[in-house]
Amino acid sequence: MKFDKEKIIYILPMIVLAVIIGCIVVVGVSGKRSFFSYAAQIKTYSTANDLNPALVAALIKAESGFDKNAKSEKGAVGLMQLMPETAEFIADKVGYEGKINLKSPDCNICLGTEYLAYLSEKFEDETTMLCAYNAGEGRVNLWLNDEKYSSDGVTLCYIPFAETRKYVERINKYKSEFERYYFGE
Repeated sequence: MKFDKEKIIYILPMIVLAVIIGCIVVVGVSGKRSFFSYAAQIKTYSTANDLNPALVAALIKAESGFDKNAKSEKGAVGLMQLMPETAEFIADKVGYEGKINLKSPDCNICLGTEYLAYLSEKFEDETTMLCAYNAGEGRVNLWLNDEKYSSDGVTLCYIPFAETRKYVERINKYKSEFERYYFGE
């Protein structure tokens, strides 16, 4: 097979350009990373807190899109969008000894999964737990005590906040994807 030098001169730069574009897409121009950047930490802290790693990955995707520097208008920080007060509360509760740096993926996922585990003990139902993560446990307790939203005081039959309803739907969709492609049996 004979190589045509002119074709190689045109093809080689195109291959290099494709590789560069691929790297930009994987790492992201904005500094966002993908699930793969945090997969080990997600698996480690999920397992330590008896949580489904697909759920934790889905929550991170919904909360921050895997951007460790994400900050909400309300002040939530990092991958799992923890409020600083919530992080301090859960750190005290579990005896966390490290410095609380919510932009650190390790710290954020550690405290975020500890907080999810705390909520899972308070709220038996996963949907209710996710509502508490999004809307606050005090608000969810009010909903559970209101017959319009809960018939048994344990599960919600209706989520009154549209934002929280959409949040739960989004996490369930992402969770299914993570279970299917990354954490499947």
